[in-house]
Amino acid sequence: SRTLASGSLDQTVRLWSLAAPQSAPVVLRGHTASVRALAFNANGYALASGSNDGLALLWDVRKPESPPRRLQHEEAVRAVAFSPNGDYLATGDEAHRVWRWDLEGGDKPRCEFRGHNGPINAVTFSPDNKIIASASADGTAKLWDAQKPAIGELATLAHGYWVWSLAFNQDGTQLATASSDNQIRLWVARLDVLARRAKEKAERELTPEEWEKYIGKEGRDLPYERVRRPRGK
Repeated sequence: SRTLASGSLDQTVRLWSLAAPQSAPVVLRGHTASVRALAFNANGYALASGSNDGLALLWDVRKPESPPRRLQHEEAVRAVAFSPNGDYLATGDEAHRVWRWDLEGGDKPRCEFRGHNGPINAVTFSPDNKIIASASADGTAKLWDAQKPAIGELATLAHGYWVWSLAFNQDGTQLATASSDNQIRLWVARLDVLARRAKEKAERELTPEEWEKYIGKEGRDLPYERVRRPRGK
């Protein structure tokens, strides 16, 4: 898609043609407050917008006159991101929460991720769609299993000040974060490393049942292995 999207304090989203930059933009109206976040899906046909009105709207760029799908939040929506496979949308809000929505499902979130102590500034998916990364005004980025919110965060990545943006590398093994502390940091984001940290956090060996519940089924995600408690625990 050769389209640029912009969101404004005037409550609109505008679509600009990069092939004809002098032409007038297509104006999308549906929000009732400032637009805070925008994201295209991988093929460029769907656009998500997040606003201070507590809505994330999903637009069909090919049919801009069509009413958008409405995803209601309780607080301002500050971050939006599609999964690479196009099945999910992640949103982050003013109330410190990250949500995962199934785009083929209804208009209710499928998963809620709690753990931040400040508004969410950015969200993104790993290239394999398995991990959601979130950046927050609480000075941290967190990694979440996109399918298993019950386990809590897989990792907390601490900066000294607000974390504003983040991005995975091409194979998803590293995550870059940028912060008001004037630093960009690179972090390990491999699922096997994070799974081992989750087990150590439990301070005991996980049972096969717990492994399947929180890590994944044998042979599908990671094979079950026994991990002993760290020394001194």
